[in-house]
Amino acid sequence: MKKHLLLFSAAALFLASCGGGPIKSGTLYSYDVTKSDAFENTDLSTMPDISNISVQGNYVTIKIGEKEYDYTIDKKESFEGVLSTSSEYYTYVCYVNKYQSDAPDLKRVRIHKFMTDFLVRGEGDFDYFSLISQNDDFYPYEIKGSVDIPPHFFASYDETDLPELEATKVTYIYNPDATDIDQVPSAIKNATGFVIKGTTFTLTDGTNSTTLPIFDCSDKESFSGKYYQYSFYTKATNGCPKMFFMMAENPESGSIMAFIDNEETGKELGGFTITHNDFKSWENLKRKICVCYPIEEDYEKWAKENGR
Repeated sequence: MKKHLLLFSAAALFLASCGGGPIKSGTLYSYDVTKSDAFENTDLSTMPDISNISVQGNYVTIKIGEKEYDYTIDKKESFEGVLSTSSEYYTYVCYVNKYQSDAPDLKRVRIHKFMTDFLVRGEGDFDYFSLISQNDDFYPYEIKGSVDIPPHFFASYDETDLPELEATKVTYIYNPDATDIDQVPSAIKNATGFVIKGTTFTLTDGTNSTTLPIFDCSDKESFSGKYYQYSFYTKATNGCPKMFFMMAENPESGSIMAFIDNEETGKELGGFTITHNDFKSWENLKRKICVCYPIEEDYEKWAKENGR
């Protein structure tokens, strides 16, 4: 699938010669980059020859041809996390100011790192970076290799911290054509309730409990048809594989439906139905509890179409 991004004029990136750069310190994160036809609406013939981007301390440096152009990072404005427009990526959003007077007028530089901790790369799921103009247009490039900037590089960052979501008297369900019941962990098929809170997902059979850690920044809100969904990924532990969990309210019945997949095999593990009265946390099941959620415009359009 091609990535859908807007572009700005290549002319803005062609620069005159400039003087010496700033004095930099700290770990250098440097990435060779290339033009790619994986982005929609990209005319490769008009794109300038950017060959490298690097981050070091308070600076971003972009190499165009044989010249390097420096930008200071506004660390008070910059942040990192998961954007709804690129929800499979952990993104470092660098607000920048040009160091040289003849440098391109950029507003932001984004560096996108595919979240391989819990997602499997598909074709086209490469790390990439994008320059953002004063008009909020994008100019994207594929990164050769993987981004190794550590989490929490900026003081402002996303982290999973889900409110308490409790369900009791759950009913386990599965599709016999898609689920091998013998391969379903007992913690799931024997569950009578669950609690989601903070960074953990706990299943109980009424006597024993199994607590599964949630991958940080894997929690996401989305919509599909009439359903507004909440999902996350859990780490493999306590007899359970790495799993994908998703739940949504049925707007017709008011009940909750939940589904679980084995992310290691791609197989369905079944799910749960929870009646309205047996879901104990309606006050906490609301919009923007996950680190990633639809932007306001998209949500309002969906809500209007579905009578919400």
